Amino acid sequence: MKYNVGKYKNRDVYIDECIDLVDHLTKNIQQILSEYSIENLKDDEEVIQIKDILSSVLEKYDVLIHQKELRIQNDLKNETMYIGKAALNIILSNLISNAINYTHEKDTIHIGIEQGYFFIQNKQDPTQSKGNGLGLYIVRNLLDNYKMKYETIEGEKFIFKIKLK
Repeated sequence: MKYNVGKYKNRDVYIDECIDLVDHLTKNIQQILSEYSIENLKDDEEVIQIKDILSSVLEKYDVLIHQKELRIQNDLKNETMYIGKAALNIILSNLISNAINYTHEKDTIHIGIEQGYFFIQNKQDPTQSKGNGLGLYIVRNLLDNYKMKYETIEGEKFIFKIKLK
C-alpha cells in the first residue's frame, strides 16, 4: 500500500478508511484494558437490538469487505440480546473481524438466528494463517462475564454461536 502498487494502487481511496478502522479497533482494546475492563462491565445490561450494533460494526469494516469482495448474508430481523452495549460492540467487532480475515475472497459470511442462538458463520480459507487468538479470547471472556452461553464449531466452516436470553 505504501508504494501504491498492485492491488493497493488505489490506496488513497482506502487509506483514510483503514486509519479509521485501526482507530476504532484501538479504542475497543483501550476500553477493555482500562475504563471498560471486564470486571467493570457488570450490571450494565440492557435489551439491545442486535442488528443496530451489527450495522455500525459492518459499516466500519466496509472497506475490507469490499476489498475481499465478500458477501454478507445478514438474516437478522428484530432479535434482541440482554447485554451491555459496549460489550456487544466489542464482541461483534471481534467476530466480524475474524470472519473477514479467515474467509476466502468472494465468499459469504452468514449472520442469523437459529434455534435460539445468534450466529456468525464463515467458510474458512485453509491457506489463511492462524492469528493469535486474542479476538476470540476477548469475546469468550466478555460472554463469560455476562454468564452467556456460547459455542464454536470448527471445520470447513467456523461458526460462533451465542445463546439469546
